[in-house]
Amino acid sequence: MDKKSLRKSFKEIRNNISDEERKIWDKKAFDNLISLDEYKNSKNIFAFINFGSEIDTKALLERFFSDGKNVFIPITEKNNNMMKLTRIKSLDGLEPGHYGILSPKEEDYDFVDPDLIDFVLVPGLCFDKEGYRVGYGGGYYDRFFSSLKNSPIKVGFCYKNQLVEKIDHDEFDLPVDFIITN
Repeated sequence: MDKKSLRKSFKEIRNNISDEERKIWDKKAFDNLISLDEYKNSKNIFAFINFGSEIDTKALLERFFSDGKNVFIPITEKNNNMMKLTRIKSLDGLEPGHYGILSPKEEDYDFVDPDLIDFVLVPGLCFDKEGYRVGYGGGYYDRFFSSLKNSPIKVGFCYKNQLVEKIDHDEFDLPVDFIITN
């Protein structure tokens, strides 16, 4: 199946998860992630704030704050298809930004050197066993990873029904190190 078809199919699969199932699955994925030694040993986490039917990350972000982690989220710019990282210290005061994703107000941006990051939580519509993913098609994460001088731990974070056997990938597609699900 090509990436366009996978996007359509897995959006539908994710949208059809019941609210009851979603709450249970979110909690299991949360528990699985915070039990990782790689998480426990990290200091600077680059994470995403979920939107739509994505796996919930808000409780996880709150846990990151309470565990004393430095938390960074992506800011995307319409004009250049690049991501910048801004630090957030809480979820308070965030408002819908580009793509409707919660973000700080522009005057609250606190951009940082992306090479400070040691742990990355990566969204995706689906992931395969080798860690390759299908995202929304903008290429933001692949460009971001290829621009880094260091190699942070990259963790795909999704529901178990978003896993596939194999995804056709190009030379510029970069895999995550491992995948955490419910």
